[in-house]
Amino acid sequence: MLHDRHPDERDGAQGSEGPTFTRRSALAMLGASGVAGAISASGEAAASHGTKFDPTRRWNQHVDAQGHDLKNLHAADVDHVFTAARAADRIVWKDDDGVFHADGPAGEVASGEDVIDVAQAAVDSLTDGRDWKETVAIVSPGTVGEHDEAHELVLPSYTVLDAPTTITIEDSDPYEVIPMKARDAHHVEVRNLTVRGFPAYCGVFNSVSNLTLANITLEIDESGPGTGIRVDGGGDSGERSQDIRASGIYGEQVGYHLFETRRCDRVQVSEVVGKNIVGCAVLFNETADATASDVIEYSPDPPTETRYATFRNTYQEGRVTADNIVSHDAKRGLHIHTGSGDVVINNVYIDGARHRGASISGPPNTVINGGVIKNCTGNAIDIYNVYDPVEAPERRADGIDITNLRIFDDRPEGERTQEVAISEGPNAQNNRIVDNDVRGGGTEALIESASPSTVVADNVGDGVASGTATLSAGASPAARVEGVSGHGDVTLALRSKAVSAPPSAFRYDHHFEWTGSQWDLVFEWATDPGVDLTVDYIVDRPQANLGRYPKAADPLTEGTYRIEAGHSGKVAEVADGATASGANVQQGTYEDATHQQWAVTSVDGVENGFRFEAVHSGKVAEVADGSTEDGATIQQGEWSGADHQTWRVEPLSSGTYNVTAVHSGQSWNVAGGDQNDGANVVQWPFSGGAGNEIWRFESV
Repeated sequence: MLHDRHPDERDGAQGSEGPTFTRRSALAMLGASGVAGAISASGEAAASHGTKFDPTRRWNQHVDAQGHDLKNLHAADVDHVFTAARAADRIVWKDDDGVFHADGPAGEVASGEDVIDVAQAAVDSLTDGRDWKETVAIVSPGTVGEHDEAHELVLPSYTVLDAPTTITIEDSDPYEVIPMKARDAHHVEVRNLTVRGFPAYCGVFNSVSNLTLANITLEIDESGPGTGIRVDGGGDSGERSQDIRASGIYGEQVGYHLFETRRCDRVQVSEVVGKNIVGCAVLFNETADATASDVIEYSPDPPTETRYATFRNTYQEGRVTADNIVSHDAKRGLHIHTGSGDVVINNVYIDGARHRGASISGPPNTVINGGVIKNCTGNAIDIYNVYDPVEAPERRADGIDITNLRIFDDRPEGERTQEVAISEGPNAQNNRIVDNDVRGGGTEALIESASPSTVVADNVGDGVASGTATLSAGASPAARVEGVSGHGDVTLALRSKAVSAPPSAFRYDHHFEWTGSQWDLVFEWATDPGVDLTVDYIVDRPQANLGRYPKAADPLTEGTYRIEAGHSGKVAEVADGATASGANVQQGTYEDATHQQWAVTSVDGVENGFRFEAVHSGKVAEVADGSTEDGATIQQGEWSGADHQTWRVEPLSSGTYNVTAVHSGQSWNVAGGDQNDGANVVQWPFSGGAGNEIWRFESV
């Protein structure tokens, strides 16, 4: 076996430039002389020295991934040392004068002072038109200086590059040097290479198939761009890359993504470790049928700040699974982006994310099966939508399954920045938040669920509502907890227990009572103990919709509508049918009057933007005085094209819409959830879809 010496031996005798060779040694490695057996990188026979050499650096040699401990990552030994000399068809080596030589069994192929030039000559000298793999071994380290044009080591089909050594890029124009590249090629392998310095890309592979990358180390200078390894469909053929295998990838100070695929099919990625990287450790983009296992990042001090996640999947085109995502101090731990779907994440350990722990932004049918998320900034899990409802109505948070997670923030009081354990935003539907432990998971809330079709059940610490109630002795009802849910069409269930048992027998029952705008939880005595009783309660939403839950509304189009409040069925109207500017908008019983009808017209340049013109007056709905305050009144006024007169109308589930003022981001809301005629319509922060803040548009 050909190998470098143990790291402790490489210093000293062989010097800082690494091993050098004689012509006899190089030919011996190729089997072109009578020297038998494996030859060491110093030219000695392996049998002649008794030093025990370390095996190839395992990806987790200094990382206890099972214990999720990355504290010793900085000590990882990145020198990987073994390769098979007799498997090489060409060997690139450096002599005592610093000159590189490429030798084959028949003798020298090329020589020169630039390792990439000589290695390229070695590759080019392999058998033309072959349909079997031939190998070039680079066994001496090299440094590449400045170049005025592209300087790349390009690998054609059926080529193996085995390089148990280091290539250092010292280029003042780093965008000109790429130490490994393949384009429109197949059956290519790169193994055991370390890249340091200022590469443009450490590796670029366009429209390739049957690509294998193994045991690659990238140590980028902090001031360099240092993009990692990219595999995409950008070759001259335009074909998608296929059948990609990458394992044992380690990167430090990478200026963008460590390992990225785009327009690729059938990808297997494992054992990827990143330290202080700017982008993702692994990014799947427009990638189909991909798996990732043991993706680990520790990035407390990246060269620049972004919002990229340790593992990110976006615009996928087939199934994706990830087995073990470990993220310490990264910007985000996990991001399943819009355009994805059918994604399964089997285990996460996300600690100290600086902008959300896990973002799930619109992908249907995504599963997180378990793990730990803790001590993040913002929400630990954020489920929301980023999609164009016209161009891509299927890209919504539908069928998200969050289960078996422990979510908490155990930092000292005053240092906790994890706001919500699990947050589900508007326009999500048919999701499942079950069997998680969220105790201590948020400074503002534990579980927030906006969709009435989402199952929230059996979570330790919270449900759709939770708290403490005092049942009063002799009272009927014993207690009432108002507003445990604002959604009318839901199933609710109660978990409760006495904080401490009274000295006498007791028993209580409960029911949920719909008031017309909300569900109240009502406790009644079955056996009154004669003393007050305090209980802890959690309200779950197990659901019983049996798949009949309505789909989201279609995007709103121009027309004339009556606009109905979801909680009351009453319509938005101009008070008293007034025609003057400043007249209030309120709710009232519909009487087919023109002051209750609105001509809805698109506003150019505002996505989903409309103005609402009262049919009787020709004036438009606006926020009084352009206020951004909570509770500011909606009134009618002369159209001026201002943002406080322009409304974004976003489809929600159950055929309803959210109406939001462009200038403030606040929504139409019937004040206090009032059921009565004359109740004021105001702007208010959207809470997720309560009946008094959702609206139906019925054509008239």
